[in-house]
Amino acid sequence: MMVIPFFQHASTSGETPLPGKMNPRIDRSGSNETSKVPRLGSIVGTASMAGFGKAVEILDTLGCLMTTLSSDGGFVSRTKTKGCKISILAFEVANTILKGASIMQSLSEDTVTYFKQVVLPSEGVQNLVSSEMSELMRIAANDKREELKIFSQEIVRFGNRCKDPQWHNLDRYFVKLESENAPQKQLKETSIAEMQKLMSLVQRTTDLYHELHALDRFEQEYFSRINGKGHTDRIEKGGNIQIVKLELKTQSSYVKSLKKRSLWSKTLEEVTFALDFCFVF
Repeated sequence: MMVIPFFQHASTSGETPLPGKMNPRIDRSGSNETSKVPRLGSIVGTASMAGFGKAVEILDTLGCLMTTLSSDGGFVSRTKTKGCKISILAFEVANTILKGASIMQSLSEDTVTYFKQVVLPSEGVQNLVSSEMSELMRIAANDKREELKIFSQEIVRFGNRCKDPQWHNLDRYFVKLESENAPQKQLKETSIAEMQKLMSLVQRTTDLYHELHALDRFEQEYFSRINGKGHTDRIEKGGNIQIVKLELKTQSSYVKSLKKRSLWSKTLEEVTFALDFCFVF
């Protein structure tokens, strides 16, 4: 189970929102530069790939251990079950991933050091919260545990929605792991690599969020033009229905492509496994 060290207090009491307001744009290059999402900085940007073969073995081992506790406390054997596509839940899942990324960053060595040497001794913290270092650490630890609790509850909720029963009742699995010690260093590197992959999917999902709004705009323009109610500047300036139809078709194809490359097309089983791995280690 993830150990709570001396760390930075980073509140996640609310959802980490995906961009809320879309600026219309058409970018067919597939570039990610137009959508901004939080980065993991040092904790993900340079994830070590050394010993990756062993990391894969560890992932396989973890998968084999992920049997499901039945209602009477027994274990249900693993069976092959077709995964549950994430689809519209992609944006909710992306928010959970961002929350996990924020927690991982707050537990990085650099952040912990900065928190201990700069934040806690600062005059503001000492005057407004407490001058006792032990008390400050206790408060910070409780806050971080609460963040982890919320994060784990979201993983459990996604797991319970999976078709594969091995991912149900993960809360019992987390409780079981509390008394077990895992080899931290190797697994930490692997969890960072897993989070890096998830963040790539989050980036594409953010792009999808913007482009779905753009697609809606094109659809409104197209049907308004058909009904003779085109009021947008572009149509009033002479854009004809064939141009609008072509743009709608192009945008629709782009959205379809983004869906295939984002969380939209992944299964809850895949993402739950990765989130579970990142949470545990």
